[in-house]
Amino acid sequence: MAALVLVARVGQALALAYLAGACSGGGGGAGGGGPGPSGPLLSGANSDAFLGVDPIDGTTSRLTGTGLLGFRSVQGLAYDTQRGTFFGVDLLTHELISIERTSGACTVVGPLGFLAVACLAFDANSGFLFGIDTLSDELVRIDPSTGEGAAVGVVPFANLGGLAFQPGTGALFGIDLLADQLLAIDPTDGSASVIGALGFAFVYGLTFQPATGVLYGTDLQTDQLLTIDPLTGQATAVGFLGFNEVRGLTFRAGVLYGIDTFTSQVVTIDRSSGQGTALVPLGFTNVLGLTVQPGTGRMFGADAFTDRLIQIDPVTGTASSVGALGFFDLRGIAFDDAGTLYGIDVFSDQLLTIDATTGSAAAVGTLGFFGVLGLAFDTSTGTLYGTDESLDQLVTIDRVTGRATVVGALGFAQVHALAYDPAADVLFGSSGSELLVIDRGTGQATAVATLGLGPVVGLCCQPGSGALFGSTGSRLALFDRTSGRGSTVGDLGVFDIEGLAYDAPAGILYASDSAGDQLLTIDPVTRLGTTIGPLGFGFVAGLAYDSASGTLYGSDVLTDQLLTIDRATGQATAVGALGFLDVQGLAFDAVSGRLYGSDASTDQLITIDVLTGDGTAVGALGFPDVEGLTIESGTGILFGTDGQTLELITIDPLTGAGTRVGATLYRVDGLADRFQ
Repeated sequence: MAALVLVARVGQALALAYLAGACSGGGGGAGGGGPGPSGPLLSGANSDAFLGVDPIDGTTSRLTGTGLLGFRSVQGLAYDTQRGTFFGVDLLTHELISIERTSGACTVVGPLGFLAVACLAFDANSGFLFGIDTLSDELVRIDPSTGEGAAVGVVPFANLGGLAFQPGTGALFGIDLLADQLLAIDPTDGSASVIGALGFAFVYGLTFQPATGVLYGTDLQTDQLLTIDPLTGQATAVGFLGFNEVRGLTFRAGVLYGIDTFTSQVVTIDRSSGQGTALVPLGFTNVLGLTVQPGTGRMFGADAFTDRLIQIDPVTGTASSVGALGFFDLRGIAFDDAGTLYGIDVFSDQLLTIDATTGSAAAVGTLGFFGVLGLAFDTSTGTLYGTDESLDQLVTIDRVTGRATVVGALGFAQVHALAYDPAADVLFGSSGSELLVIDRGTGQATAVATLGLGPVVGLCCQPGSGALFGSTGSRLALFDRTSGRGSTVGDLGVFDIEGLAYDAPAGILYASDSAGDQLLTIDPVTRLGTTIGPLGFGFVAGLAYDSASGTLYGSDVLTDQLLTIDRATGQATAVGALGFLDVQGLAFDAVSGRLYGSDASTDQLITIDVLTGDGTAVGALGFPDVEGLTIESGTGILFGTDGQTLELITIDPLTGAGTRVGATLYRVDGLADRFQ
């Protein structure tokens, strides 16, 4: 059972805790009554995002972004002709997003309230978006203003693919993936009928060209663009796309656009040949260079996977494309004091200048060294420095000719990045795992701290604040230059937060990441996540904190054991078997000294002996998948969250019976007490 739970829930986790804020919160009596007068917001984390939840009605909103990675599983694409907006649905975050066509910048519209919407179509007649939830096989009508979906009806076919509205008639078409058939779907109730066989095994994307009425599709088995006869269903190959997973299709101004889920890029497609061309990425996975533009304070990066110059928000950690560089392997980048942006292309071993407004790069000259990775400009002397990986040396670089000159041996292999701090007059470097200070006269590097995240392949210092930022390729991080400890910016730096617990005396919020088997802390004010250490168990789902004894408890659903966790190292120790197969939520009652749990396998509230780990059933919750638990200090109200119905509930601790508070629309897998 536990193994099945693990497969089903990876990437969908959401933990909650109370966060002091402007909204109000709860009173009411213990035993399942609704929240009373206003109070603080609940806070949460969906996969790697921090969320705010209203305890009055369960309304949930995203508080952090997706970081450099962006949205990695956009499966549907639709162009809203009335708003002039591209929309997408992300299967991992369960959100409707808007997409900026030229930069790839994505904005969350809102949670869908459905966990598996994987295709999208715009209905010009109603002004709504429509999608298919593949878990329930329901046709879903989506409000493009809020992102909230409403079930229209169950489509009588399992495993549905693309959707498309026919211009003029408003008829809705879809794909039956199991039988490889084109369907006609009634948009008012979800009823459907077969039109005919497609003749291709995995047709997914679907859209009509408004001007001609031609129906296009994509076949994911052969990676081809198709035309489809809407009267018979018969598909005809146009040509190969050149991309592996074009799952969404839409038209704008006569141009055919697609979303390639494998590379997370928007592409344009030639209707005559089928050939796709990458337009803009929705996220970045290999950011190897970082720098800050003098005067403006804007942060730029170089992404080696897409070969683009990007602009990064240092507060949210999100990035958008500036433009294609035109070179294949750009690493270090740095501005000089005149505002000229330089870069190093490792493939050709050349110094480049880069237009910060377009991203276009031009060669200055050959460096004379193979593998110059890091780049930094010393404003005090007007010197451009680089690190040569092939001989592990510090070099200076002539900005006019591009020619490099040896300063001296670094004493460290593979110094990936450089950053100059003008306030401290210090040249920093990263060996990937260590923060270095480099003597500019001799080239000798000295390790000053072990970097808490890594490998760190990009560095830059923010003028004024002196903040030291780094890139791990797919995440922006803020580093303490004394301890080296890093905190991720924008997202929480993990993929699957399951449990959350609040240590009120210390003001620390703990979280368990089941994907990385880690304990981490979350600062709800700065919204930064910091890793503490490995838990040593496969799937720690629930967390609860006993402030009287200073004990952090956890529940591991793979071994079905109660754990105690060292808050300094993250290491967990087994207490004993719970006797229940899927204890996802934990909550500690400071008044009675009782530890509660929610068992998702039997849908019961249980009490747990903290000395032996043995669980005892209290009663049925009345909800199918209660995973989060917390007892609100002061009121004694036991809250829970249901991961299937996406609801916030209160629970009677004497009977176990739950009462609905309101819809969260996001999946919620853990709760903790108020954060003050």
